[in-house]
Amino acid sequence: MEYELLRKEITSPALQAVAEHWAQARGNNPMPRWGDLRPSQIARQLNIVWAYKFDPATRQFTGRLAGNRITEGFGKNFRGARLEDLHPPASLPLIYEHMLRVVETPAVYKSSGTLFRKGAVRGVGERIILPLGNGAVDGVIGVSDYELAPDTGKDDSIELQGNDILWFPVLE
Repeated sequence: MEYELLRKEITSPALQAVAEHWAQARGNNPMPRWGDLRPSQIARQLNIVWAYKFDPATRQFTGRLAGNRITEGFGKNFRGARLEDLHPPASLPLIYEHMLRVVETPAVYKSSGTLFRKGAVRGVGERIILPLGNGAVDGVIGVSDYELAPDTGKDDSIELQGNDILWFPVLE
């Protein structure tokens, strides 16, 4: 992967720190394994980090962890939860499309702008999703750095969005 191209597109210092740790942790491999990541290296960003395990046989994602800011936004614990348990049905097709592209290509996802809407607010900022695995992808780690802004919505369910989406293939 042309890591420099990704790095140039990320404006959030928090996302830059996690992406840099991901790149260092992978060494000469296409991507790091979950066990290669060191929480102490990204301690300041952990409140906006989230991760899922991926089962290639079922193509299902299961929550591994979510930082405090992410958990507060969803109002649910990610650990052991399926995507279907965390997101409204209308949002699932796009979420699956993006997450599956990350793990099946594999590729890094980067978006900016309105990341989500929930009731009378929207989260505006940047998000990255990075693949994890040893050869085959078996998970993702994501980071969502956002500020809240007023919105006109009334429904309190969270609706994930992404504008200005960029993809960076991970090369073997």
